[in-house]
Amino acid sequence: MRHNSSHTAALVLLAFFAYWNLTQSARADEERWWGEITDIGSEGDIYTVQIKDGRLFNVVWKNGYSAWDVGDTVILSVDPGFGFMVYGNRQTQVWVEETGEAVPDNGDRASILVPRTLTPGASIGVPQLNR
Repeated sequence: MRHNSSHTAALVLLAFFAYWNLTQSARADEERWWGEITDIGSEGDIYTVQIKDGRLFNVVWKNGYSAWDVGDTVILSVDPGFGFMVYGNRQTQVWVEETGEAVPDNGDRASILVPRTLTPGASIGVPQLNR
């Protein structure tokens, strides 16, 4: 079997595209944030999403699916900026802005918002709620 330079070039090009495709899909897996919708604005176009690490985001609807509900699991494709909020076959184009960090209150779902500018090294007292 004869190999000429065009076959070699085609094999090198094919190997490059295969490698590039694998690295891009690995990168896409790293750049997504799983969360839950915790609130929906009164006009229905602004969602509050809390992601797994506790951060909160305002997510503004721009185009696409709009029937999200509080408690829905979502994936944000950007942190912050213009991107997508998706889950399953539902996809929405959104603008994402970080609002703060949720601090859990003794393991229950209630939380207190702390602006991100106060978080690094800040000592903040959390009042105890009478139950």
